[in-house]
Amino acid sequence: MKQHPADPLLIRSYALRIGICRLIDEGKISLERGIEVFEVEKRRAIMERSYQDSRKRESRPVPLDELEPQG
Repeated sequence: MKQHPADPLLIRSYALRIGICRLIDEGKISLERGIEVFEVEKRRAIMERSYQDSRKRESRPVPLDELEPQG
């Protein structure tokens, strides 16, 4: 969080972790269930970030040296 305090995916993951920990502490869900929920959301966040990054790469201008034939 210190390196990227405004990153919405990190904020959401951190908030989820705090909420899951609270539910575990209150005995409302098991530790195993909390881990399962967090891991599913972590994978979803990774996929979302990967999609966002690929969209950024697709929309960037291609430098001229990448257009010239290699060889």
